[in-house]
Amino acid sequence: MKILFKILIFVGILINFSFAEADISSKEDLKKHLIANGLSWFQPNGTIRSMTFSPNGKAVYNNQELNRKQEWIWEIIDSKSFKAAHPKIVEQKGWVIFKINFDRNEIIADGKKINGQITTVKIKDSNFSNNVNPAKELNKKIINLEKKIGTSLSALSKKSLNKKDTIKFISEYVLILEDERSDGKVTYFFNDKEYIRYKNFKKISSGAWRFTKTGTLRVFNNDIKLSWKIKLGKENNINIKPKFDPIGKLYQFDYQTKKNFLKELDDFNNKKEAEKKRLEQEKLDAQKKIDDEKKRLVQEKLDAQKKAEEEKKRLVQEKLDAQKKAEEEKKRLEQEKLDAQKKAEEEKKRLELEKLDAQKKADEEKAKMVKEMAEQKRKLEEEKAKLEKQIAEQKRKLEEEKLFYDLEPKYKKNVKRKCLMIYMRLEHLNISSA
Repeated sequence: MKILFKILIFVGILINFSFAEADISSKEDLKKHLIANGLSWFQPNGTIRSMTFSPNGKAVYNNQELNRKQEWIWEIIDSKSFKAAHPKIVEQKGWVIFKINFDRNEIIADGKKINGQITTVKIKDSNFSNNVNPAKELNKKIINLEKKIGTSLSALSKKSLNKKDTIKFISEYVLILEDERSDGKVTYFFNDKEYIRYKNFKKISSGAWRFTKTGTLRVFNNDIKLSWKIKLGKENNINIKPKFDPIGKLYQFDYQTKKNFLKELDDFNNKKEAEKKRLEQEKLDAQKKIDDEKKRLVQEKLDAQKKAEEEKKRLVQEKLDAQKKAEEEKKRLEQEKLDAQKKAEEEKKRLELEKLDAQKKADEEKAKMVKEMAEQKRKLEEEKAKLEKQIAEQKRKLEEEKLFYDLEPKYKKNVKRKCLMIYMRLEHLNISSA
């Protein structure tokens, strides 16, 4: 009967054991466990992420911080790891590999293909281990609880805790409940005279508490006085009653040892501090990168300005050289033009001089020819006169011979021949005179 009672209060006492699995030694074991229980973990910033798995290879990824759900796909790799991601991410970049460290109750999320990062996160239900025996852990938990409060759970389940049991209980455990203060499920941590409310390991408020003369736990919410009556059993309940409410209201709660809570709080704060340092280092690295980039850009700007100035100087020098060369070329062309004009003038003078010399020579030659022609004409005229004289003489002789021809026919041929010779000589004289 006692064992049966312990089983009945199993959910209330060991809510954080809901993910335990007696033996996870194969891919199929891990697949069955994930489908049956899902998976929740704490992000480095303290927010919670969770996943539920379906046998058809689909999963639902829940971002509680943004209150947003996404449909993912998933596959088992081996007994200690699986892969999952949004279908579009898988198609474009690849999977996120989730590796479960059973000994440390951690998940290593390998997202190098997605964003180049590997993140280690704490499993929210920290007993996710393939070496945990739930029945033994339950027995141990119950024995420790009964030992600390000095009363059996079977006796406690019948009535609310008295002052002594309440002091022992709140000194050893934190209480987890939704107290309707608009913060959702929170954790109450009771110190000597103060309680602190935590949400995702972050302190959100605090207040005073004390016991009344009748032994009732009185919790103060600012100016509001609340009476708490804690009852453990199949369901763990707290009756919270304001001052003027005769009945109050029952709130179900879970609890956890302060030792475990403080360990998880330290782990969270350490991770938060580590994340803060990482972010600060990333910020410093990013600032250094920005400064280096700024220096590089400034140096590039200086180099570009220097190069531009050198280019400007080079272009100015090239312009000056080009102007100098153009002026020299202009001077050379002007000099060539002057030389050509001078040469042309000299050539013109030479040609004019040659022309004058040729004209002079021609005049002299003409004068010479005129003189020669005159001399030749004179000679021809003298010869003509001489020939005319001879012809006249021969004519006279011919006439005389004609007289004889008429008298002597035998001389007729001789006279004709002589006449012909005289005629030819006269023609020759006429041509020479012309």
